[in-house]
Amino acid sequence: MSDRDKFLLLEKLKADKELDNLQKLSKALNSTGLNIFKITGMDSQEIKHSNTIAWFLNPRESHNLGSLFFREFITLLSEEKPDYFKVKCINVQELARKDFDDAEVIRESEANIDVLFKSKENKFVLCIENKVKAGIGKTQLDDYYNYIEKEYKGYKKVFVLLSLSGYGVPNKKSNNAKEWTSISYRDVLKILRSILENQRKNIEQKIQHIIEDYIELLEKILYEKRGIVEKYELLESLSKLHKNHKDAIKLLQSVEKDSKLSKSLFVKHLDAIKLLQSQTVINRIQKVIAAILEELADDEKIIYNKSSLDKNFSGVFHTYKMDKYLNNKNEPKQKKAYIYRIRLTKEQLIIELELQPFKRFDYNYTAANKILKFAPWKKTNTEISKENGLCLMRIKEWNIENLAGFDGTDAEAANATENLRTEIIKAVKEILKCEEKII
Repeated sequence: MSDRDKFLLLEKLKADKELDNLQKLSKALNSTGLNIFKITGMDSQEIKHSNTIAWFLNPRESHNLGSLFFREFITLLSEEKPDYFKVKCINVQELARKDFDDAEVIRESEANIDVLFKSKENKFVLCIENKVKAGIGKTQLDDYYNYIEKEYKGYKKVFVLLSLSGYGVPNKKSNNAKEWTSISYRDVLKILRSILENQRKNIEQKIQHIIEDYIELLEKILYEKRGIVEKYELLESLSKLHKNHKDAIKLLQSVEKDSKLSKSLFVKHLDAIKLLQSQTVINRIQKVIAAILEELADDEKIIYNKSSLDKNFSGVFHTYKMDKYLNNKNEPKQKKAYIYRIRLTKEQLIIELELQPFKRFDYNYTAANKILKFAPWKKTNTEISKENGLCLMRIKEWNIENLAGFDGTDAEAANATENLRTEIIKAVKEILKCEEKII
C-alpha cells in the first residue's frame, strides 16, 4: 500500500465525527489537571454529591444562578418522563416560569431525605433520593413519601431517584413506586453543559471553573468504573470506528512512527487513537480470558458464567469450596457473597477477590474475616462488616504492556495468548491452593 493510500485511509478516519466524540471521551478519561472535586476525594462519596446538587438547586447560594439549575432540572425530567408529570397534573412549562426565590433546600434534616427542595409560595416540593454507590433501603422510599404526604398537604410533589444509571424504583423496594420517577447523573451532566453553553457570559469565572470541575468529575465517574472503560457512548464510538475503518486502524501502529502521516492525524487525536488501539487489544484479551475460564470450568476447577464477560467487562467466576464456605444454603443462587473477578484496566490485568455482604443478619463475617486474615493477597481494607461493606483483595497483577503481542503478528498474538493462558491457569491454581489452607 502506497503512502498516498495510507494517507487517504487515515484522512477518512480523521473526518469521521465519531473520532471527535472519542477524543472528548478520551480526554475525560485521561485528565490529570487540577480539579477541586478530585482534591476533596468525592468521586463516589454520596454525601458530597448530594451537597453539590443541593448547592446548585439553592437559588440563594453563592453561584448566583438563582433557580436556573432547578428549572433546567425539572424541565429535562419532564421531557424524559412526560407521563409521570401528566399523572401528577403538573404543568412544568408553567412551573419553570415561576419565581422560586423563596425556595429552601434542605439536606437530610427533614426525615433524613437526601435533598429536599421546597417553595411555600409556589406550593411545590421536590424530594431527591441520591444513590451513587449504595442500594435502596428496605422502607426508605416509603418513609420519605409518607413524610412528604403528611407534612406538605396541598403541595405539588415530585419524588426523584437520582443514580449513576438512572434506574427506576423497583416495586419490591416501595409500596409507592409509581409516585417516584428517576434521573441519572448523565442528565445532570446534560444540565450543567447546557448551563455553561447558554449562560457562560452571565456566569462568574470562578463559578464556571466549579461547574467545569464537576462536569469533569462526573465524566470520569460515568466513563470509568474501577479502572474499566464502561459501555455507553465510548464503546458505541469505538464500535462504529472499528467497523467503518478496519484498514485504517491496522495502520495505526506503523503510522505513529511515520512523521508524514502522523502530522496529519495525531496532533489532535493522539490520545483518542491510542485509546481506540488499546481497546481493540483489550477486546481480544477478553475473548482469550473467556476461553480460558470456560476451559477451567469444563475441568470443574471453577464455576464460570459465560455472560459475565460482556456484562462486566471482566471474567467473573466462583469456586466450589468458597461457595460452600461462605454462602448460606437458603440464599438465592444469584446472590453470591463473593466473586473472583478478572478485570482489565488501561494499564493492567488483575485478578481480584471481592467479598460482599448483602446486609443480611446471617452473613458469615467470621468466615469472611478469616479469609482476610490468612490470605496472602494484597487487601484494600482489613475487616469486612456491615459498616465497611465489601472488601477487595488483589491476587494477581500483570502490566498490560506485557500483553502487547495481542496487537502484533499472528505468531506474536498466538504467543501472547499462550502466555496469558499459562499465567491465568497458574493464578487459579494459586487461588485453589490458598483456599485449601484457609477453608
